[in-house]
This record gives sequence, structure tokens and C-alpha cells, in this order.
Amino acid sequence: MNRTESLCTLAAPACALALTLLCSGAWAGRPLSVDDANVDDKGTGHVEAWFAREAGGTNVLNVVPAYSPWEVVEFSIPLARNRTDAVTSVGALVRVRITEPQKSGCNFLVALGQQHQNPGGNQPYAYSAATCKKNEFALNANLGAAKPSGGSSFGTWGLALERDHGDLVGHIEAFGQEHAKPTFQVGARKELGKGLQVDGTVGRTDGDTIFSLGVKFSF
Repeated sequence: MNRTESLCTLAAPACALALTLLCSGAWAGRPLSVDDANVDDKGTGHVEAWFAREAGGTNVLNVVPAYSPWEVVEFSIPLARNRTDAVTSVGALVRVRITEPQKSGCNFLVALGQQHQNPGGNQPYAYSAATCKKNEFALNANLGAAKPSGGSSFGTWGLALERDHGDLVGHIEAFGQEHAKPTFQVGARKELGKGLQVDGTVGRTDGDTIFSLGVKFSF
């Protein structure tokens, strides 16, 4: 989830693809980069769209539509356009909730995805997520792995703490990957009305400041 020399010893397209996946937050519900262990209710979905300024001054536009046809399964299609380097990525992700969400306690989720970058290649990835709640706090933890096209597989991780203030939810998080420096980030989301959310983040990764601004429509 960082721009580091150890990551970029991979071929340039594979490196760019890994950065797009791990920095854009496409794994998680906005504005988190660390995924929670919940899915949309059966027959409902959402569309997230956001602009991200990533490491190295890279500008990326992201759109992620998602839908849950069954009670514990959610499908999404992460789309990203790196406007700085003229790179487009398209993916598919299925998230399966293993246990029921708890008002006070933990539940679990597993996910499997594939991302294709042009120019670049394919990158499969998988991860598990746990969410533990207590009063107005929620702790999310991720552990996974990814394999860039033409490169070696690497592990990924993330931790995020959320605090619910009603229609405003704030969070702090740290996430990273094997042999790379972690990213630290804070963010918040606010409900403006039924089905409409605005959100944003700001953080630091390997000496660079990163930020994002987004919206989410639920249906």
C-alpha cells in the first residue's frame, strides 16, 4: 500500500498495478482503505466515486459499483483511471460474510478479487477481514495476499479504528504490505440524506502526503 523501492523492484506495470490496488482503497467501503466485515443487505447496493491524490503526486479517479444478490454475498467492480500516467484498471471482487454482524462482538468476512491494468497485466488477490464492535467503536483488521503479473506474491495487512458520532463517523488507520513502509491515514464520512454520503481522507506514506474526496450513493 505504499510507494517504496522494495515494491518497485517489480516490473513497472506490475508495480503500478499494485499501487493502484493498495492505495486507492478499492477493497474497502469509503472512506476506509482497511475493509470491514460487512456487506450490503440482500437486494441492495451502492456506487462509490472518489478522487485520490496518491504517492508521488499521482491523480486517480475511482468508481466502484457494488450489489448484494444474496444475504451474505456482495459483488463489486472496482474501476480506476490514473490520469497522471494514463493507466486504466478494471477489476472484479466478491466478498462473502462468514458470520453475522454483532452489536458487541466480532464478525468475519473473506474476499477474492482480480484486477486488470492496461497497460500492465492481471493481479489476483485475496484477504480476510474482521470487525469487532463495542459501544460506538469498531475495530477492523485485514490480512491478505496479492500477486502482480510477472512478479512475486506479497502479503498485505491493515488496521482501522472507527468512532460513530451518529451521522458522522471518523476513523484512523494503518495499512501496508510485505517489505514496504506503512501508510497512516485519518478520515471521516457524513450522511447528508437517505442514501447519500460524502467522505474524505488525508494521510502520509513514505514521506508523501495523500488525500481523497468522495461520495457514495446507496440504493
